Amino acid sequence: MAAHQRAVLVLVLVLVLVLVLVLVLVLVLVLVLVLVLVLVLVLVLVLVLVLVLVLVLVLVLVLVLVLVLVLVLVLVLVLVLVLVLVLVLVLVLVLVLVLVLVLVLVLVLVLVLVLVLVLVLVFQHQYCRRHLLCQHRYHMPLIT
Repeated sequence: MAAHQRAVLVLVLVLVLVLVLVLVLVLVLVLVLVLVLVLVLVLVLVLVLVLVLVLVLVLVLVLVLVLVLVLVLVLVLVLVLVLVLVLVLVLVLVLVLVLVLVLVLVLVLVLVLVLVLVLVLVFQHQYCRRHLLCQHRYHMPLIT
């Protein structure tokens, strides 16, 4: 009976270890995804700064076309604002998706752990019940 319990315990420990390793792998992948998104956001901000510097140089070089430059500057600023808003929206959506994915994964892992524990308890209950019935049949106490 002790060997059977050790085998069940080893099986449960192996299953829990595998589930924890899967969770760690998913968390590492999520961290890599977030780092990539941050790098993309930094690159876009650098591009926006370069665009602003180019616009300032054009404004300094061409003072004669003030009205045209004002219109172009307003258009570019509106485009930059729209681009930043779209990037922020995409980043928020991706982060929400990652959080939902992590929550679903944790829920699935918890459900699998509960299922494994229930199966172990049911198997152990049936084994103990069978063992007690056999003990009762073959080792009945003497009536004195």
